[in-house]
Amino acid sequence: MKRAAFFFTSAALFIPALHAAETSTVAFRSPVYFEADSLEYGQARQVITASGNVTVQQGSYTFQSNQAQFDIPGKSLSAWGQVRFQDILGNQINSESLNYSSESGSARLLDATGSFDEWLFAAKRAERDEEGNFVLERARLTTCERDMNKYHLYGYRVNLRPGKRLTVWHAVFRLG
Repeated sequence: MKRAAFFFTSAALFIPALHAAETSTVAFRSPVYFEADSLEYGQARQVITASGNVTVQQGSYTFQSNQAQFDIPGKSLSAWGQVRFQDILGNQINSESLNYSSESGSARLLDATGSFDEWLFAAKRAERDEEGNFVLERARLTTCERDMNKYHLYGYRVNLRPGKRLTVWHAVFRLG
């Protein structure tokens, strides 16, 4: 199957508007690369829609999904359908959907499972802020071998500051 690829540079992206005299300039922190079975650019809204085996890469982050849409002026990516988020450190999160800001590096994922540092987790909702901290809602966490059956910590809300602190609200610790 033929695949399409597209990328933006970090300096500036010049996109012709509907009128030849108008152009818009959008700056990015680092290049954004797209690859998919199908890529479509909507000039009026400045949106790229990708379908089928979508891969988006920016800096140390890689996103894969069935579908994705990148809003150029908003510098945001929405992805859905078997979403996988991975960083250069090997941290990986799988989810049903993802919203990502390429400007701040923050992300929101729904029905997420994955790992970061030594933690394995499953959460109804996971958010990552621009500083790399996580907030998990209705989450289970463990550090036990790649399996949550031996023990896990459940929390209605979990704040994780990697390498610093883990705070759990309405916590339950389960063995076995």
